[in-house]
Amino acid sequence: MAEIITTEYPDGTVFGVSISSDFVQENEGFYTIGSEMSISSVLSGYPGNISLSTIEVTILKPNGDTETDLYNAQVTEPFSFSLSEIGNYSYVVLLTNQETGEVYKQEGLIVSSDTIRFKYESCGVFSAENLGQEIKTVTYISLNEGASDTVSILPSEKKIISPSVGVTQVIVTENGEERIFLFNNSCEVEDCLARFIEDLLCGDEKACEMCPDETEVSQMMFFYNTYFHKVHELFYQNSFFEALDQTTLDKVSSINFVLGKIRDFCSIFNPDKDCSTCY
Repeated sequence: MAEIITTEYPDGTVFGVSISSDFVQENEGFYTIGSEMSISSVLSGYPGNISLSTIEVTILKPNGDTETDLYNAQVTEPFSFSLSEIGNYSYVVLLTNQETGEVYKQEGLIVSSDTIRFKYESCGVFSAENLGQEIKTVTYISLNEGASDTVSILPSEKKIISPSVGVTQVIVTENGEERIFLFNNSCEVEDCLARFIEDLLCGDEKACEMCPDETEVSQMMFFYNTYFHKVHELFYQNSFFEALDQTTLDKVSSINFVLGKIRDFCSIFNPDKDCSTCY
């Protein structure tokens, strides 16, 4: 289905574009990398001489390159190009009346997204959706425990994956090519901290009649802040990795070490409470 975007001008002219693709992520309206795009002009109520008018289409790609075409407005052949990389493609379409110099403009954005989409569903549960046209294999390996699992996902199919607590390496394979993602599954640690705080603030003891050990509170907050500082440092400028070098693996090991300390502390600070979500 084509996406039509138009603007109405004071002289009664309605000018815009019709954007279509051989494949589109329907539920988000974003197009996927590798899609073949077509942009056609949409025109009605135009007072000028169509044979003496031109259409100019300019595409600004994510890498900064531009692609431009200029043709007579009578031509109905669409302007075509490929989404060869992930990112934003800006387009500007100009209709120029060569007799009067009047210019009509339509501009917008085409978003090229990955052909695999991971989504957080609930604590410890993620979905992997294949937005492309080829079968994908998703292998996820716990960098904390070493456990692994592999699923195959057909085009337009979504499957559930449940990585272990900590940092998980996810390898997506398509047509023999691999890409590496890292997942941080920390919700159970957050639940553990939330229960700890809830016990302090909403426990049976009256406030300050039995004040909690300040050292205990400081330890928990120190572990928590350290954990997410390290996670932020690792993920700040990375959405996926071509490879996991030793520097990256050392960072992951450090993250999982702090996570282990939090889980140990969770089981110690209140052994009468259920801390199963920390294991």
